[in-house]
Amino acid sequence: MPHPFSSCQSRLREGRWSAVRPIIVLPVRTLAILFQLLIATALAEAQSNPRKPVRPPLDLPRHDVSIPREWLTGVSDLTAGFGPSEQESYYQVLAEARDRSLSAQKQAAAENLALAEQEFRADKSNRKRQYRLFYDLVTRPESWRGQPVTLRGYIRDLTPMEVGENRSGLEQLYQAHLFTEDSAQFPYVVVCTEIPPGLPRPEVRRPTDFITVTGYFYKLWSYRAETESGRWSAPLILAGRLEWNPPRPTESSWRRLGPVVWLALGGLVTGLVTLLVRRRVHDREAIRRLRGLSQEPLPSESEIRQALEDLSQEEQGPHR
Repeated sequence: MPHPFSSCQSRLREGRWSAVRPIIVLPVRTLAILFQLLIATALAEAQSNPRKPVRPPLDLPRHDVSIPREWLTGVSDLTAGFGPSEQESYYQVLAEARDRSLSAQKQAAAENLALAEQEFRADKSNRKRQYRLFYDLVTRPESWRGQPVTLRGYIRDLTPMEVGENRSGLEQLYQAHLFTEDSAQFPYVVVCTEIPPGLPRPEVRRPTDFITVTGYFYKLWSYRAETESGRWSAPLILAGRLEWNPPRPTESSWRRLGPVVWLALGGLVTGLVTLLVRRRVHDREAIRRLRGLSQEPLPSESEIRQALEDLSQEEQGPHR
C-alpha cells in the first residue's frame, strides 16, 4: 500500500503539470498550426499562378555537383507526371545523383543550406522565426532547381517503380513520401535508385524513421489530394541512395554498464567466498570440540556412587 505522503506528492505533481501544461502545449500547437497554414497558403498561391514568383529569388552558387542549367530548361512546376521536355532530364538527374560522389553532394547541400539560412537571418522580420527548407523550396523553386539538398526524417511508404526506356542505364527506382521536422504534415516526394539492405518497409501506423536523403530538387510535383481543387503539391527530390541510420542503444548501454556489472559480480563472488570460508571454520571448530569430548575418560562406578551420596547428604543438611 503506498504511503499517504507519497500519494499527496504525486497529486501535487499532477496538479502542477495540469496547471503548466496549457502554458507549454498551447503555444507549440499554435506555432505548428500557423506553420501549416503558411505552407498551405504558399502552395495555394503557387498553384493559382505558377509563373508568378512567391518570393524574391535566392542566388545559390553552382557547385561541381550541381545539375547543369541546360538540362532543366524544360522543367515545369505544379504539373502531374512528366512532359515530353522533362522525360530525358528526369533520368539524367537520377543518373547524376547515382553516379556523383555522395559526400560531395552532402557538402554542397550543407553550403546551400548555410547560405539560405544566412539570407533568412539578414531579414530583420525573421528574427523570431525559424528557417524552414520546405517552405523555401515551395516558394522559390527556380532558385533551388538542380541544387543538392539533404533531408532527414521518416517515410510512410516505399514503392518500387517501373523504369521506362532511358539512356542512363537505370533499371530500378523507388518512390517514398518523406516527412521532416520542418515539413510538418506535408511530405517530400523522393525518387531514388537504391535502398539499403535490411530497410524495414513502412506500414500505415509504423513509419520507418532515421532516414537521410541527399539528392537534387527537381520540381514541385502535383498529385491527387482531398482539397478543393482535388490536387496538392510537394517538392520532388531525385536521389541516388536512401540512407537508414538507426541508433544502437543496446551496445552503448552495455558498454556504459560494463564496469558496474563487473563490480557487482566481483562483490557477489567475494561475499560467497567469505561465507563459505566462515562456515568451514565454524564446522572445523565444532568437530574439534566433539573430538575433545570423546577423548575424556568416563567416571567409574565407585565415583558415581560417591557423587550420589554426597548429593543426598547435601539435601538432608547437617545432623544436629
